Amino acid sequence: MTSASPLTFDELCRLEPGLGKLAEEAALYMPRPGYSTDAAFGGYPGHGPGLKGRMVALVGWDRPRVRGGDPILFSGLAHHTAYSALLNLLPPDEEGDAVTEAGDPSSDFGGDFGGDLDEFDFADPDA
Repeated sequence: MTSASPLTFDELCRLEPGLGKLAEEAALYMPRPGYSTDAAFGGYPGHGPGLKGRMVALVGWDRPRVRGGDPILFSGLAHHTAYSALLNLLPPDEEGDAVTEAGDPSSDFGGDFGGDLDEFDFADPDA
């Protein structure tokens, strides 16, 4: 992957097959009485651990270093890409709350994530 090309969820799935398994699971969710997109994704009591809790063990800053793998798997960009893709695979809940698109200002990320996170130094918050 070059810095000029965007990171895709398919590329992440090739690097971390566990994401593909989570995507398959997300695609199987069916709205039913009591279904909540937030619960399916975030995991609330009575709804299991949720997709997000399992996703963070596979990509992003919280991926355990002992898992190794391509350095991109440890990035915020990988986290955002996987987060958006998995959330968008889930159906809307019974209240009709639509799942936000990646880059949608109403999403948790507040807009286009674009850019290179490696240009920032997250190691020293006082720098």
